[in-house]
Amino acid sequence: MPFEIRNEGDCLFIVLSGVLTAPDLHRLVTEAQALEEAMSAVPNRITDMTSVVKFEFDSGAIAEIAERRRARTFPNSFKSGLIAGRPVALGLARMFQTLNDHPQIEIKIFGTVQEAKDWFAGKPAAARR
Repeated sequence: MPFEIRNEGDCLFIVLSGVLTAPDLHRLVTEAQALEEAMSAVPNRITDMTSVVKFEFDSGAIAEIAERRRARTFPNSFKSGLIAGRPVALGLARMFQTLNDHPQIEIKIFGTVQEAKDWFAGKPAAARR
């Protein structure tokens, strides 16, 4: 499977890898939603896209995922750090950030996992925003 979700206590850590397709994205959102629904509070999350070698989906898939997220009400607000290394990943992350205008989710794009963790901790970070 081209993704892994780990609950690290203070955050959900999602690693995307290999070839990523639209059905993979929908499975990811479904699994993340199941985890979130089992929690009393939704933790911040980091989605690391640096190990994806090929993105096999179009902007329509990103719009569908963003719409699924916007349709949800969460028990709390949270932050979502997207880690994008390559230009294509950065472009897709920016598209998702723009389309996912959920009032309970603050999304920023970073070059490293540590930058996202610093943001969660309130430290200044160099977001690619």
